Amino acid sequence: MSDFDCDGLLTQATQSISGALSLSFDSIGNLTQASQSFTGNLLTVNPSAIQARQSLTAICYVHYDISSSIQQPIQRVSANISNVDCFISGSLTQPRQSISGSSSVSNNIIGLLAQKKQFLKAYITVSNITPPTAEAISAKFVVSSRRDLQIPRIPLNQDKQTQSWFNSVGKIIQKYIFGEDGSRLVSAADLANLGIVGVGSGGNVTPPKTNLTTPPKVTGLTADGALATIIIQWHNPSFSNFGYTELWRSSVDDVGQAVIIAKTSVEGYVDNVGSAATKYYWARVVSDSGVKGEFNAAAGVKGETSYNPDYVKQLLTTVKWLPNTTYAPYQYVQPTVENGYQYMVIDGGISASIEPTWPTTVNNTVNDGSIEWQCIAATERLPLVVGRLEDGSPAVFIDTAFIKNASITSAKIGNLVADKITTGDLNANIRILQKLWYGFDEFANPAEQSGFWMGVENGIPKLKLDTGMANGNKYFVFDGVNLYMNVDILSGADGYFDDLAGDSVSFNRANFDFLAFGEQVTASQYVYDNDIPISEPEFNQYLCFPSGCQKTESWTSSSLVTGSGYSRPFAFFQTGEYSSIRPYDYRSDATRYRASKDHIGFSILINVPTEGNPVGNEYGNAYMDVYIFSESQSLPSNNYNDNSVTSGIPSQYLLKMQLNTASDGVVTAYKNTGTGDVAAVEVELQSNVETNPNQTLIVCGDDLGVLGYKENRKLKVAVVFKAFYQAGGSDDDTLSGQITVSFQMVSVPSSDFTTPINDQTLAITATANKATTFLSLTYAEETALRAIIKERINYREPL
Repeated sequence: MSDFDCDGLLTQATQSISGALSLSFDSIGNLTQASQSFTGNLLTVNPSAIQARQSLTAICYVHYDISSSIQQPIQRVSANISNVDCFISGSLTQPRQSISGSSSVSNNIIGLLAQKKQFLKAYITVSNITPPTAEAISAKFVVSSRRDLQIPRIPLNQDKQTQSWFNSVGKIIQKYIFGEDGSRLVSAADLANLGIVGVGSGGNVTPPKTNLTTPPKVTGLTADGALATIIIQWHNPSFSNFGYTELWRSSVDDVGQAVIIAKTSVEGYVDNVGSAATKYYWARVVSDSGVKGEFNAAAGVKGETSYNPDYVKQLLTTVKWLPNTTYAPYQYVQPTVENGYQYMVIDGGISASIEPTWPTTVNNTVNDGSIEWQCIAATERLPLVVGRLEDGSPAVFIDTAFIKNASITSAKIGNLVADKITTGDLNANIRILQKLWYGFDEFANPAEQSGFWMGVENGIPKLKLDTGMANGNKYFVFDGVNLYMNVDILSGADGYFDDLAGDSVSFNRANFDFLAFGEQVTASQYVYDNDIPISEPEFNQYLCFPSGCQKTESWTSSSLVTGSGYSRPFAFFQTGEYSSIRPYDYRSDATRYRASKDHIGFSILINVPTEGNPVGNEYGNAYMDVYIFSESQSLPSNNYNDNSVTSGIPSQYLLKMQLNTASDGVVTAYKNTGTGDVAAVEVELQSNVETNPNQTLIVCGDDLGVLGYKENRKLKVAVVFKAFYQAGGSDDDTLSGQITVSFQMVSVPSSDFTTPINDQTLAITATANKATTFLSLTYAEETALRAIIKERINYREPL
């Protein structure tokens, strides 16, 4: 057991006190600072103290008694078995940071609680809490860290559980709303005010609308003074978010006193400040988002204008002598009554009130007040002469001058040699030595800078205007022989050219007396649908013949059974893919054979070994179906026979033409996309039994886009044929031979253009033997033969 008794003033107690059974620490006097650590196994007591120990621990019982004012109690009180009793009857400025007990905790506060405890915990119960009176805390227990929000006082008429809930809510508000420990939640408005995010409708957070990058500094700021103006120049930085440059001016070298005088996107400014002025300048870039960069430098760039020449003239020159006037050495005067001489000041001073008697002998002198004058011949050319011109105006003659800094209002110069001339307005007939340039000093401009060059190289005049790589490499160049342009020419006037060559030229309206073409082409509709300008290389990928074209491809089958009679099979023949004319949107500069748009025209000429016309011939006519397939549609084989007329026909096809259904030479063609035949377009059927019964011609002037001739589309033709398919009996013979199909595409459909010229237009041709036979018949013989043919056509044998 340890007992520590203090009756008098204890300024600082021991740092550590421990006892095996109990520790009793009694202070009747004033204890300024107690022990830092106090530990006992059974009982620990701590009475009055100004500042309690940092740690108080007991295995069984802890009694903490304060009857007087305490500024700062212990930081931690703990008891493992019994309880903790904390009694405060005086004023408690700051309570303990932590109180814990394994069984119960009793906390009795009678005095004023200025700041509530940070942590209170008991593993079983927390009880016997006597809160301060409402009057005592009415002005103390309202916490506010913002003007617009306050936590209301805890209702004292509620039970402890409710009050505990209010305490918990208050802590959350204090931490995350008031942020008393730096943990306050940031609102969307806070972020928007900082420019980090935007706030949309309904308070939704949106990405920032602007680029907040700080612009780089302006470089190369100079200020060159003239007579009454200062010419300021600089270099704007290369900055994608560049908005403009602010130019600031002050009469002293202090940017804090400067005012803004210009906002400009160019790299120069002329400031009219008057004569005899000294100014300082700064510049900074402002982005298009309003972000201001740093000034070019802390110190201002100095610019000065000269004295007014009129003032200088009054200071340095007097045409006639004046009394009581100050004159400086080497000033020149004439007597009030001219005598043919001039007089130079040797010693400066003030003239007398009465004009002296002027000597008329060269080099003689005369005193005038405090001045000594020397006689000079009026015709003598001196290094510096001040006098009058013939019209009486004052003038100064200088034979040879070396001037460090000169300001001239008006000058007539016979020969000027200068390394650098900086000027506002220049009105002159200029003769340059070799070149006049800006941006690049060599005509070749290898760095592709922006600027211009005009001059002479090796005796050849040249000119180059170039926007440079950074601005699209637009140029206008004359190299002494040829004129090169990479610009759009927009002219409201007439243009006259002797020889004109252009890579790509567009005319809305043109009149030519003579026009010659190496190749005449036009662009397909794809170019206009997609707004491809003639200046783009892609334009050349879609050229076609302006008057259209027609190209033919032919294919012949192997030997097939072609009839006759209903017991014979049908012949099936499919061509290869047609590729002579490409679709209008097929991209290639290797061909001009291209459709003008997505509509085409076509003709199909079919030649069979027997009388193959589906109408108008004997033995019940021939049977013929004609299909047009895409590159993905096909028969199972290019050549075969089958008893079924639809054997191997795919479920989808671009067109099906059943020629036996012709009416007045017109056949309706059907398209099948997998849901059945749908009427698509009408075609013309042409045949001539008398001229050539073996040929049938199908003509379609405009497919109306049904064939979908676009991109990589390729077309194939399939023919299903049988000669005299209804014949029987003695006429039921087995016939065989080859089928030939010619497919001709017309690049400009007939609805657009009617006279495409290229290959000869397909037509039925007369066979040699048929033509010879009919030409050798008499009229009577021909009439009789026609009757026999008609009888044979009308003959039908029952199936």
